[in-house]
Amino acid sequence: MIAALLLAAAAAPPSAPPPIWHAACAYCHENSKVGPPLNGPYDPAALRAIIRSGVDAMPPFHPSELSDEEIDALAQWLAARPVAR
Repeated sequence: MIAALLLAAAAAPPSAPPPIWHAACAYCHENSKVGPPLNGPYDPAALRAIIRSGVDAMPPFHPSELSDEEIDALAQWLAARPVAR
C-alpha cells in the first residue's frame, strides 16, 4: 500500500513551479513576453539542454548559476505542464 502511494506521488506532475522558476525564468516566460510561454508537452532531456546551453535569445545557464538538480526540477515541471489551448 505504501509503495503504491509513493509510486502515485512520484508519477503525479508537480503543480507548483520549482522555486528557481520565479528567480530565473518567469520574468521572460510569463509577464514580459520576452520569451515564449512554456506550455508542454516537452521532452525533459531537450529542455535540460536548452536551459544549460541557451537557444536564440535565451541565455545559457552555467553550473555556477543553476545546478543540475535545479535544471532537472525545471525540466520535469515544464514537461508535465498541460498544453495551452
